[in-house]
Amino acid sequence: AADCIGCLTTKENLKRFMSSLPDIPTVLIAAQMDGYSSATFDNKSGIIGGLEYLIKKSGITRFGMLSGPPGNHDVDERVETFYEVMKKHGLEVSDKAFVETNLTTYSQKEAAQLLDQNPDIEAIFCINDSVALALYEVMKNRGMEPGRDIMVMGFDNSPGSAMVSPSLSTVDANAVELGKYTYQLIMKLLKGEKVGQETIPTRFIRRESFGSTFSKSEKGAGVYLNPDILDIHFNRVFYRYLSIEEKDRSRLRMKYIMLMNKLIDHINVGLE
Repeated sequence: AADCIGCLTTKENLKRFMSSLPDIPTVLIAAQMDGYSSATFDNKSGIIGGLEYLIKKSGITRFGMLSGPPGNHDVDERVETFYEVMKKHGLEVSDKAFVETNLTTYSQKEAAQLLDQNPDIEAIFCINDSVALALYEVMKNRGMEPGRDIMVMGFDNSPGSAMVSPSLSTVDANAVELGKYTYQLIMKLLKGEKVGQETIPTRFIRRESFGSTFSKSEKGAGVYLNPDILDIHFNRVFYRYLSIEEKDRSRLRMKYIMLMNKLIDHINVGLE
């Protein structure tokens, strides 16, 4: 995990470190370097999905970004994607609307700087969920709320992103899947097979930091009280289990559907 270990150093130092390692089969995880096989996230697709949702659905035009130190593969690609989307839609991002962080939850100073420099900002893309949570803290201290005063988007889909209030819109970059895929690549190397630089898909997850997750039509139609589409809701709620075989999650699905049916019956009785 070269870019994680060396996220605050230079590419040159990282290359020297890698060249000092023993001559053994190596696959980089969440990093890319010439001469090495690797498995990385597709940073672009999930970010594009989230930013274009804000632009097309919410009409947001004033964006900012809390980034990380350059030279890190994920940071560089996420920054590049951010500016590509802005350029595509003819939106300008001033230098004062772009602030670098140290990639951690201890980025309150940088978050405050971004807010101070951009009082009219409408949405902020954070380089990862940790930085987004630091922004949450600063906003809370100022009496501001994500999804109401400023739209906030993270990256990683860490456990805290769904538990924080309001829940954080983010990009699901499943670290378990990345680990599995990297293991498969190293096994291929050990068997003498050729392995290149591979990418793992990501997807945008909309939550409360983009405003209400219920559209007006959904509220009016009572679609969330419809027992016929509980399977769809199960897949939304338990998306982390989608990579597990159906037989292994069927018991959980059954208990979920039983519970939801009881809740729906109870709510419907109250509405009569």
